[in-house]
Amino acid sequence: MIVRHFVRGAGGWPYIWTWMVPVLLLICALTIPRLDLEAFYIDEGAALFNVGALHTGPFPIARVLEETAEHSSEQALGWPMLLYAWGRLVGWSEPAVRTLPLLIGLLTIVLVYRTGNDLFTPSVGLTAALLLGGSSLLLVYVGVARAFTLVPLFATLAIRGYWRSALRPRAPGPGALAEFFLGALGLFYSHYFGALLLPALGLYHLLFVKLSRRWWRTVLLMALAAVLGLLQLPVFLRGVNRTLNNEMLRTNAQGTAELFAQVLHNLGNGLINPSLTVSAALLLIVTLSVLLAALWRRRVKGQWNALWLLVFTAVAYLWLALLVNARFHVMPSNRIRYLISLWPLAALAGAVLLRRSARMLAPPVLALLLALWLVQGLQLSRARDYRVGMDYLQPSEIHHVYRVLDRNMQAGDLLVIDHEAMQLDPARNYDRWLSRPHRILNRSLDDPLADILPIHERSPWVWLLYRT
Repeated sequence: MIVRHFVRGAGGWPYIWTWMVPVLLLICALTIPRLDLEAFYIDEGAALFNVGALHTGPFPIARVLEETAEHSSEQALGWPMLLYAWGRLVGWSEPAVRTLPLLIGLLTIVLVYRTGNDLFTPSVGLTAALLLGGSSLLLVYVGVARAFTLVPLFATLAIRGYWRSALRPRAPGPGALAEFFLGALGLFYSHYFGALLLPALGLYHLLFVKLSRRWWRTVLLMALAAVLGLLQLPVFLRGVNRTLNNEMLRTNAQGTAELFAQVLHNLGNGLINPSLTVSAALLLIVTLSVLLAALWRRRVKGQWNALWLLVFTAVAYLWLALLVNARFHVMPSNRIRYLISLWPLAALAGAVLLRRSARMLAPPVLALLLALWLVQGLQLSRARDYRVGMDYLQPSEIHHVYRVLDRNMQAGDLLVIDHEAMQLDPARNYDRWLSRPHRILNRSLDDPLADILPIHERSPWVWLLYRT
């Protein structure tokens, strides 16, 4: 009964949205235990460093922008500003900071459900929410203090806002226009690769939507978002220069077929592992199919189709990203997260295709395949090899050590830090301790007991942070 409702549609069941509750609770159950499991890793720490959270206290907002432009010029400015406001509100501990991406991720999943419900049916919305929430990539980033849950949130806002502003039969109200503008602006300020979704939407708008007052109003909103996004241009150009001069990045960047294979691998939760030949063939088939469909759609311009909107925009976005990478060589295998704007579109389109497949395949077969994909996604997101190998984290529990020091160090105490421990990526994020009386221990020259302690006999306590 549930399988039939889930795959084939609501079928008169008015409370299908209630199944969103266990979806959201499952994501919380998987993520909340991880919020305090590991110390801030290097990329999380970089943003916290820029807002001053790991020093004597948060910086003024003007200095936050300066620090981000100086040290993280390849990053958009939205996440540091949001992180600054969030930390000032709830604090800077690991669980407090990481609650922000979790809440954003939950909101994204709810919005994907609402988008699927509005464009198609409640069952499509629920399936899309499950597909996005069960993705290993999203499951990793809902517990990591970075911008990669913001990107799919704004991508979904942009798609839904565009539909309401430009395509829905009912004339758009202020809320629809504001939703599209917020989604477009948010993409510019969350991640530069995420913002490539807007040219993809613009191409759809140009090719398949009739000229009208609504057409021009949508273009105006997109242009206004782009103008405001260009306020980041000086920082962006500095980041481009920094990236182009990164020889290691250019050497490790993937080719087009490799990158598409990585997309399929991550969308498939590790179940899809095409060879480069198969990946290139699939990319060619998908591209030609979309081009042929586009030629046919041009003949019926103005008769919009929600699935076509998703498919065309997703493929156009993918090709824009592939072309940028082919030109500038910026995406090694561990940066597939840059393309996370694609995930909500893939979830929505996949949900529609699953529902249509139910006419050819028995619902239990589809449910079994979906369950296999979900289980694999849950396991993959929790696998340390996957998260470390894809550069999502460098595991460390050193934050627990610093909490002990926070609670117990008193005036006059001395902290002796092993140089090797200090150089570890997570440890470097906690350098607020260097503002206290400290000494760096070079273990090849100094013995902490024979050489260090006698020199500091007057200190009430000497704390040794030593890597074994």
